[in-house]
Amino acid sequence: MTDTERWIREVAQEINRSIASLKRAIKDTETEINSKYDVLLCYAKWSVPKLRNVEKQEALYKKRIENLEQLIYDLQNVTEKMKVEFSEQLERKDKLINTQNEIIVDRERTIANQARIIAEMEGLLRAYLWLAGSS
Repeated sequence: MTDTERWIREVAQEINRSIASLKRAIKDTETEINSKYDVLLCYAKWSVPKLRNVEKQEALYKKRIENLEQLIYDLQNVTEKMKVEFSEQLERKDKLINTQNEIIVDRERTIANQARIIAEMEGLLRAYLWLAGSS
């Protein structure tokens, strides 16, 4: 069972609708499904216009339309907030990576400087020993 099929089954159970109607909504709206919430949002967008076209609207249908519209609105807001939070997390990650890279470069410079100092000290020590041996 694919993730999409699992999400369709779960949403169908949660909102007490048939799997076939959810699949029909996905097919009719040609929506790409990447999460369980995509299934729910797709069904909500698909069912609201159908309910509005009924000539004799009952109070239950009106309430259902309002609830579905609110659900669409809430899901869109949550999605936008999640996108913003994800972007912020990516920025923080990039900053951390840049900081780590700077630390690595600094350590490499320090090691190179220490190697240069050691080489200079070895040269001075050899020169000193040579001078000491010559005298």
